[in-house]
Amino acid sequence: EERLQLEVSLLSYRGMTLYSTLAPPASQARWLAMPIVAVVEIACGHKVGWTVPVQATVYDEEQEEDVEVPTVLLRTCAN
Repeated sequence: EERLQLEVSLLSYRGMTLYSTLAPPASQARWLAMPIVAVVEIACGHKVGWTVPVQATVYDEEQEEDVEVPTVLLRTCAN
């Protein structure tokens, strides 16, 4: 959000919702305090590999709607 100046409204990994603006505030606070890779590992129940494909939806003020951004491959520190 800081780098792109866009509000993330949904973050998912392989169909699992990791973050949503519709989630209860307590859940949002819990996940936002953690690195994304840790959230993915908790959500899927196992360690992840060298890259983690994450899909995000952001709010576009010009279009006044949520839009999907290209899948982001996060690098991890896998063994």
